[in-house]
Amino acid sequence: EVACDADSFRCVHSSGCISNKLICNGKDDCGDGSDEWGCKPANATVIPLTCTPFQFMCATGECIGIDKLCDKNDDCPLGDDEKKCNDTDYAFKAHNLLVSRDSINLHGFKVQWEPPAGQSHLDFQYLPSYREATSSEWKNMTWIKTTSFVFNNLTSGTDYIVTVYTRLTNHSEVAPPTEFLTITTEWEAPDPPTNISVSIYHAKHVLVKWTPPTKLNGINSYRIYFSPPNPPHYEIVKEMKTSHAINFDFSPGVNYTFWMTSFNRNLESKKSEPFVIDFAKDSVLSPVTNLSVVSATDSQVTIAWNHSVHRGSGYSVIYRPSYITETFSETQNTTENRITVKGLAPGAKYIFRVLPYNGQFKGPDEKIEVTTKGTPLPAVPVLDKRESDVNSITLFWDAPKYTSPVQWTYGVYMFAPTSNDYERKGITTDTNFTLIGLTPCTIYVFQIRVIKPFGIGPAGSGYAETKFDRKAAPRYLGLTFDPPDHMVISFEASCLQVASDIGYRVRIEDMVKQKTDYVGLAPRTDSKISFRRDIHYGGKYGVQVQTDADHSELSEKVVFLAPSLPIVPQIKATREKNGSIYVSWDEVKWPGELKDDKFLYTVLLSNEKDMSSATAYNTSKPSFFLHTPPSSWSNVYVTVNVVDEHGYSGPLSNIYALGSDESYASVVLSQTSLVGVAVGVAVIFILLISTLIIFVIRHRRLQRSFLSFANSHYDTRSGAATFSTGEELDEEEESPMIRGFSDDEPLVIA
Repeated sequence: EVACDADSFRCVHSSGCISNKLICNGKDDCGDGSDEWGCKPANATVIPLTCTPFQFMCATGECIGIDKLCDKNDDCPLGDDEKKCNDTDYAFKAHNLLVSRDSINLHGFKVQWEPPAGQSHLDFQYLPSYREATSSEWKNMTWIKTTSFVFNNLTSGTDYIVTVYTRLTNHSEVAPPTEFLTITTEWEAPDPPTNISVSIYHAKHVLVKWTPPTKLNGINSYRIYFSPPNPPHYEIVKEMKTSHAINFDFSPGVNYTFWMTSFNRNLESKKSEPFVIDFAKDSVLSPVTNLSVVSATDSQVTIAWNHSVHRGSGYSVIYRPSYITETFSETQNTTENRITVKGLAPGAKYIFRVLPYNGQFKGPDEKIEVTTKGTPLPAVPVLDKRESDVNSITLFWDAPKYTSPVQWTYGVYMFAPTSNDYERKGITTDTNFTLIGLTPCTIYVFQIRVIKPFGIGPAGSGYAETKFDRKAAPRYLGLTFDPPDHMVISFEASCLQVASDIGYRVRIEDMVKQKTDYVGLAPRTDSKISFRRDIHYGGKYGVQVQTDADHSELSEKVVFLAPSLPIVPQIKATREKNGSIYVSWDEVKWPGELKDDKFLYTVLLSNEKDMSSATAYNTSKPSFFLHTPPSSWSNVYVTVNVVDEHGYSGPLSNIYALGSDESYASVVLSQTSLVGVAVGVAVIFILLISTLIIFVIRHRRLQRSFLSFANSHYDTRSGAATFSTGEELDEEEESPMIRGFSDDEPLVIA
């Protein structure tokens, strides 16, 4: 491979170098397309990556971590990472920094490392240091000689970044760290919310309020419980808010007990203090008594009752003939204890329900059945004649005969599967009605009944079917995964019985590459159609289908998500005071189905947590270093994903927040360390003063001894030189003994 300079980009496959200016220019300048990988979205700026200060560039252009220098292994193809180890600055670095997995607990963990390689004859000291991943403040421990350290008193469920400094014992120069670990302490259950309160808004609506715990400890949801019922009802609140509305069929006069818990991951806190509410005790209503029929004619009924003990503000009277459902009941309100209901059908059995109410609260009901007098209304005779089209049906019927000629008003009803009941579609005085806006090739059930002038009568019913429409969109479009790299597209014709051959056109949109393909299917009478289509990992596809008829209708779009490309694991990021950013991660496990596809890593940096308008940087191998991120950013968020040579991207890794003002991972002496240094300096100063005093005293002694020596005299009578033998000197002085000598011996005085 060819080594490229800092202003060039090394192509992944062609092994050539191109200028950084040619990256993401829409042209394949490398010949293998790697200079255009991951260049979308359009608002992203793509910058190639050279070796970082935490890496060493081999002569062949490969980047290796500086922790691999001088480790007695040839990590570079030419072995140049081991050639200058005598001169390297990395000889005193601790290496193989790791955490003991069994030691990780709620508030601490143990890390260990190996001493500098090949330096066993030297005495080293180590300084463990750590910071929270979201903080810029490094905290240094104490210098130790062991190769392990236990961190304690940490916060549970928190990411920490750990490193180790090295120095020679009794030396001030500290070797910078080259290895960092990101370690997460175990999670513990959070504290519950406090100050729970409940406010009643109406009969089926309350608002619960609370105060979050002081220490959030990774809380991601709350759970609100209340009882009765038993077991308690609960609702989950996933948003980090301080209030939540609950809709429930509460009963007035019942004591409800509310309490809450907090969740982080799968851990639930203890119960909060309960809050008890006597639900709307002033709205407790009792049923009426002695409900009875006062009178009944062919068109009206009068009923009466005794006032309830807790009567509320009035009474609701709900009534209907027995041959229609509760959906079409009618209601009248009164404040009296009797009511006359008019406009009823003759000869019909009516069901009356009477209940007290007070605002939104309703009490229990009492029921009574009453049959009106007179001849029952006739059912409408529906004819077999139909006029149907692809989207409409025209119904016909005869006017029913009654005791006298009547100008009837009719109601037309159609069954709605969604509500499992009939819905009124229209009112007419004619003996025909057209239902419109229907689905082609569908069977509809309908009813027709008289509704005026003598009340609502029994229904005549029937069914009708719309015609097949060649322009109608096919139904039940479905997309399923067919391993390893296909999806099955299936759908049904708009009608179960297709009268003649019809073709289809399938629209397949690649929503990642913004490319659309069309697949034509030959004409057929099959009502169920399916076929396979190849897909790509990381792809997102939108599929629609229509017939081959002119101006045919497209079906609703169905979206299919292909299996995702692997997510980048173990992302770690640090930001220094000068703004430089270092990001590392583990290699992804590339799917075997894509063994022939090449890929790049894309590092995304953004000022926004949602990674909008992110700046993208491509690299072919893990680790990334950026000297100068945009200075205008107040915060920096980092994430990494993979991009293959076809332009498909993997999911973003966890978003890493670097904050806004990171400081150097520098050695800072603590207060304890400063005290130790001060004591050491004081001891050294005392020793120096003592040495000086001893030197002065000894100098004076030597001076006195020399004077004694110099004052010696020459005895002319004896013809010999005579000197003191030392008896005149103090006994405690350590002067040397000088004995006399004869004239024939030379005298030398220094």
